[in-house]
This record gives sequence, C-alpha cells and structure tokens, in this order.
Amino acid sequence: MLTRIIQHEWRNLTADRTAWVVLILFALVIGYAIVKGQSWVRAQQVSLAQMRGDEQKRLTDIRAEITKAETEAARNNEPLKYPDWGARHPFYVSNYRGQQYAALPPAPLAALAIGQSDVYPNHFKVSGAMKESFMVAQDLESPFKLFAGHFDLAFVILYFFPLLILALSFNLVAAEKEEGTLAMLLSNPVRLRQVVLGKVALRALVIFLAAVVFSLTGFFLSGGRATLAHVLLWMIAVLAYGAFWFALSIAVNALGKSAATNAVILAACWLAFVVVIPVVVNLMATTLYPVPSRLEFVTAMRGETQAAEQTGSQLLGKYFQDHPELAKPADAKANEDDFAMLSLAKDELVGRALQPVVARFNTQLAAQQQFINRFRYVSPAILMQSALNDIAGTGVARYQHFLAQVDGFHQTWQQYFKPRVFEKRALTGNDLNGLPQFVWREEAFSALTRRSLWPGLLLLAVAVVIGALGLRRYQAYPVTG
Repeated sequence: MLTRIIQHEWRNLTADRTAWVVLILFALVIGYAIVKGQSWVRAQQVSLAQMRGDEQKRLTDIRAEITKAETEAARNNEPLKYPDWGARHPFYVSNYRGQQYAALPPAPLAALAIGQSDVYPNHFKVSGAMKESFMVAQDLESPFKLFAGHFDLAFVILYFFPLLILALSFNLVAAEKEEGTLAMLLSNPVRLRQVVLGKVALRALVIFLAAVVFSLTGFFLSGGRATLAHVLLWMIAVLAYGAFWFALSIAVNALGKSAATNAVILAACWLAFVVVIPVVVNLMATTLYPVPSRLEFVTAMRGETQAAEQTGSQLLGKYFQDHPELAKPADAKANEDDFAMLSLAKDELVGRALQPVVARFNTQLAAQQQFINRFRYVSPAILMQSALNDIAGTGVARYQHFLAQVDGFHQTWQQYFKPRVFEKRALTGNDLNGLPQFVWREEAFSALTRRSLWPGLLLLAVAVVIGALGLRRYQAYPVTG
C-alpha cells in the first residue's frame, strides 16, 4: 500500500508545476553556489602560488649575493669577514629578506563550505621577530560572520534547503481535509499515517537526491582530492539536517490546522532556528565575553617597545643572563651588529610584557567559543554550520591546528638564526640549504570524525523522536473540517 501511495503522490507531484519550479530554482542556486565556491578556492590557490614565487625569488637573490661574496673573497684570497648587513647577515635574512610564508592550503572540500576562511588569514610571513608582530590577534568578535559568510553550498544547505523542504511539505493532508476528500481516502484500507509517510518519503527522496547529486558535483569539480570518508560525512550531515525539517513538517501537519496555518508555523520555526537564535547566541557570546580590541593590543605593544628601547645596554645584559647558552661577544658595543642583538632581546622582553594581553584575548575567545558550543544544540542551523565547516576543512578546529603549527615553525626559525646572530656566524650557501621549511600537516581524520559525526547523529535522533511523536498524533487527527 505504501508503494501505491508513493506512486500516486509522484503523479500528483509531477503534475504540479510549482513543485518543479521550486526544484529547478533550488538546482540553479546550488549550481551558482558551487561556482562561487570554486572561484574562491582558485583565488586562494593563485594567491598562495604567488607567495611561494615571491619567497623563492628572494631566496634565489640571497643565494646569488652570498655566492658572489664568496667568489670575490676566493679570487682575492681574502678571508670572509662578518658582514655589517646584507645577504650574509643572519638577522637580515631572518627578519627581512629571508622571511618564509606559513600557509594553510585550501582543504579538498573547501569550495563547498568556505566557512571562517574569509575571516581568518590563511598565511603568515614568519620572521625572527616576536610572533605578535606578524600574528596580531585577529578580529574574532563575531562568530555570526562565520555563520553568514560567503554564498557557498553550505549557505544554500543551511538557508534554502529547509525552505525547499517546508515548501513541499507544509500541506501533506490539509488540502484533502479542506476539500473533503480525506474522509473518502481513508475509507479505503489505509491509515492516515501511511498516507503521510508515503507523501514524505517521495518528497524526501526527490529533495535528498538533488542535494546528494549537487554535493557530488561540487566534490568532483574540486578535483576529487577528498576521500570518500569526507564525502560520506558531508552526506550524513546534509541528510540529518533535512530529516529534522521533514520531521518538523510531519509534527506541524499533525496539529490538524489549515495549510495556511501550517505554512506560517513552519516559516516561524525556520526564522527562529536559522536566523533569530544564531543572532541571539552571537550577541550573548560577544556581550558576556568581549575580547580586547586590536587597538588595545597595538597600543600595548608600542608602549612596551618604547619602554624596552629605553633600557639600552641593560636589556642586552639581562638577555644574556636569561640565555646563558648564548656566548656573549667580547666586543658587544653600539654598532650595527649590536642593533641585531638588541632587537632580539627587545622582542623577547616585549613579548613577555604582552603575554597578559594575549592571554586575556585567548581566554575571552575560548569562552566565546565554549558558549557557542554549549548553545549550538538549540539551533540545528548552528549545529550543522559547525559540522559542515569541519568536514570541508574550514572550521575553527583546523584553523587552530594551523596556528599551532605556525607557532612551532616560528620557534624553529628563531632557534636556527639566534645562535648565528650572537656568535657572529655569517650565512653560507649551505646554511640556506638547511633553512627550516614550513610543511603543513593535516589533522588526524579520527579527530574530524568525532567532531562532525556527532552533530549529524544527534540531529538524526532528534528528527526520529519528533517524527515519531508527530505520526502518533495522527491517530487523533480531525479528518473533517
């Protein structure tokens, strides 16, 4: 009987021009979102390639200058002296011309959910200076920016996917009831719950098939570099999100109201879950846990820098006390070389002084994120945005993973150059061959699975409960108006 109901509903649905118009518009919107996402990813890839080209050109020029100096010294049979400045000076290479880019490459599914990538920088130009000089605290005060970001497939799934489901499901049996044909339909050996399930099953099959096909299209357009497991996680999240809205439609239709009333109730639910609650959660997070402004950080850094510069030679002496592993030069006096030493000492002192500001920023930011994570369960849209961003590799966790690697690379970069500065060892061609290189390491897939699979399964469980309660209510459904 259920199969016959589905077949009958298919004939009704195909005869309804409005349904086809809605589906075609949905397809066009998804196609446009995929194209926009691909365009953004290509722009990111071009930008990263340009950075790599700039980095290679600078290192090539430095190598040429070092080779020239070594060749001239050999030709004149003269020993190479420690340079006052230039390509052979370790501080010059470390902090100026030799800086290296630490870049976060786009994830294989980044085109499907740009997420926070339009808010956070995807690269840093790492130098030997304190990390705060190039990793200035970013403006993270608006988690809603991450929610309502670029127009991509995730945006379509979060906003338009529920509207498509509600547009095709607000009138499951209300029309038959208002026209007086529902009682005649139920005079046959069929239950009302079977009728509702048949209608929902067909609509879910059509809508989910469209979502899956276009998601796969986006996957293949991205070059197919993602694993099948990533694609399956994405599908589970999308299907769970859709199941929630279908279950909500079943429950609202079970109230026995008119089709117009059903549409108003479901529209209000969409507005609350997708728009109002995310905005309220964002405002509460930023109000309860405001982070220090970037202006405060810059002002503090300038003040601490000026204070450090006033200490002069005392600063360098204190630095050697803190770092006995560095040999103190016998001729440390006011010259260009001492400028490099003083700069390193000053950076460390300023970095320590800025720690309270940085710690307060990180503490407030972590509190914001915890607040949002705690209240994301009140909105399926917030829950799905987090999951889709994680799966696409544009979520907060992957970015934090990137920042940790940048921090580690910065420490390695400093450790490579600091001894050369204080020991007055000029750079050679072999030193350039041994320069530390930033190599991005992707996080473990198991960690991603734990974060992204749970929201989908939870939402699916909620959908089952809501749908079951709604179907049970159809036992008392008023067949006549």
